[in-house]
Amino acid sequence: MKSAKWLVPAMMAVVALPGWGRWEETRRASMRGGGDHGKCTIEVEVDQAAEIAVSGDTGILRTLSGSPAHWRRLECNAPLPSNPYDFRFRGIDGRGDVSLVQQPGRGRPAVVRIVDRKGGREGYTFDLEWRGGDYDNRGRGRGFWDGGDRDIDRRDDRRYDRDDFSWNNDLRYRGRGDGYFADGGGGRNRVYNCDVNIARGGNVFVSFDSDRRGRLALNGRIVRMEGDRVVARMTGNGFAGLMYLETNRRDRVKEIRMDLDGRGELRWRD
Repeated sequence: MKSAKWLVPAMMAVVALPGWGRWEETRRASMRGGGDHGKCTIEVEVDQAAEIAVSGDTGILRTLSGSPAHWRRLECNAPLPSNPYDFRFRGIDGRGDVSLVQQPGRGRPAVVRIVDRKGGREGYTFDLEWRGGDYDNRGRGRGFWDGGDRDIDRRDDRRYDRDDFSWNNDLRYRGRGDGYFADGGGGRNRVYNCDVNIARGGNVFVSFDSDRRGRLALNGRIVRMEGDRVVARMTGNGFAGLMYLETNRRDRVKEIRMDLDGRGELRWRD
């Protein structure tokens, strides 16, 4: 991808959060004006996985795994309203998976997740578009990233009560460990360097390095809790199934196992 050229400098802050292996960059949008509808164009550079949250004239780029992701540009013709009308997400460029994982509204930011399963860094570009909206700032005082998500999290908790879902904190863990991935053909591939991100609302992201398949990345949601064991339905790399993560509920994952819907298995232990 060719580098974007723009003239107005943007305000940016970089924060490394110790213990979580997480990296965040905050950027203020460059305002261009014009157009018959609201639009922000976002361009970032990602190694493995990252999330981008945008609200008003501010964006936060959070690295989920891999080397730190970086902004290339955040350009808008107007601030993104806290309650936009006719909101749309449009992916433009990038080799990996780019998806909208949270609609903006009621003070919550728009959140886009990028998962790149190939080695090395890659540039990604996408647009956020809308047609009007109001700028009610409810929820913004409780934290840009997840302040407004707490209502959503409580709804998620109620929805998953029937599955014994009870998870109300973020867990991010990185450990080398050792294990294997076995496909249905009988082949076995070593896996190691595990990254786990379990979000307060129940979203789960897990990735591993492997000897023959590159970086393995799986996404999903918690379906139930069994004591300190997290049970999540996960998909990725052409497979799907239930993943069982043995945790201490705070900052460590001790063991992971997953049966790939009868087509193989994944085992890892720290």
